[in-house]
Amino acid sequence: MEHDPLILRGNAELQRRKSPTKGDAAARQKLEGSSGGAFRVDDLLQFLFPAVQFMLGLGLTSYPSAEYVVSYTVVLVALFSFDIMFLLLIQQQWVREMSVLALFSLLTGIGIGSFFIYSNYFVFYTGYDDLRAFTNVIATQDPKTFIDASMLSFAFSSSVDISRSVGFKSFEEDGKMYCVAPITDSSMALSSPVHFWAVGQDCCESRSHFTCGDVHNAKAHAVQFIAGVVVLRPEMFVPPMASWIVEKQDKLLEQYSRAVTLAQNVFGIAETAEDPSITPAQGTTSSDTPASKSGAIIPTTSDDQKHMKHVFVHWTLTPLKTKSAYKSAADAWFSFITIFGLIFLYYLAYYGFGLTGGGNGSDSRASTSSKNKHLHSLSPPSSSPMKSAVGDFR
Repeated sequence: MEHDPLILRGNAELQRRKSPTKGDAAARQKLEGSSGGAFRVDDLLQFLFPAVQFMLGLGLTSYPSAEYVVSYTVVLVALFSFDIMFLLLIQQQWVREMSVLALFSLLTGIGIGSFFIYSNYFVFYTGYDDLRAFTNVIATQDPKTFIDASMLSFAFSSSVDISRSVGFKSFEEDGKMYCVAPITDSSMALSSPVHFWAVGQDCCESRSHFTCGDVHNAKAHAVQFIAGVVVLRPEMFVPPMASWIVEKQDKLLEQYSRAVTLAQNVFGIAETAEDPSITPAQGTTSSDTPASKSGAIIPTTSDDQKHMKHVFVHWTLTPLKTKSAYKSAADAWFSFITIFGLIFLYYLAYYGFGLTGGGNGSDSRASTSSKNKHLHSLSPPSSSPMKSAVGDFR
């Protein structure tokens, strides 16, 4: 029995099945790797391609530059075109899924960058950086002299008249209190027109109580100049075609204008006379049409200047800090959104499109059963090995 040829050959067959050949081992390794083991190139592309487009869309629209606006536009249009081309022309499922995710990432980055980071923060930083700063400003000067001003340093004779401040509560803007107080000069009479107004939100009471900015800062009375950060008008720092980006700035100026009208009626302050003439400040960027580096056209016609009767400023000792705060806020939001966006994209690629499924998405999931069948064919049979071996020689 021990030397029975049939038993010996059956044992040899059993040993062969327990130790598969090199070809069988390679096939098993290939199948196992494609079903969830190794990380392949298409896996990496399915995450990196959308991630790069998200960062480009977010970065180019959060920090646009007037000098490179054409180049930025070309890059974004090219990325959009590539996504559409891959989606329509390439039939591989994982490429199509990658294109959909990339297109979603690009449009999301452009939307967040344009309508949140740029319109709320960076556009104001560039506006204050592009426009001019004036020193030794006297409150009796014509406000049209400072049509391209972002910051004003008032002479020591100028001060905020808190006793004639008012608060205007707007029920159109969530019940906020819009505060204004006249900036006057020692030579001005009580009935004189007021051109410059210190402003703020929710920092005053309805009458004669104003705490906005550094009005009550003891250091403000010890320095030679007091600075005012101008509340910019849209036409001062964005091109006309892009004024919709800062539409809320127009609403803010409208509320301050209503508060000024209230102060004029309550305290008998004379209305500023409209004068279509203009007296450009010395050193204006252009003798004909002043313009900022952002492409905004400074108003020079009587129609454009009808809203220049008053200049609204934030009364502060640190105007540069106020300007840099916009840049810091933009950077902080950009960093946070970038990190969160990349994590979210990886989640979408992993769970939404099967990132570890060999980069094949639904293709890999659809072929799972067939792969399992192939693996089963490479495995030892579940029935008795001896019966199988004997059956081979019958």
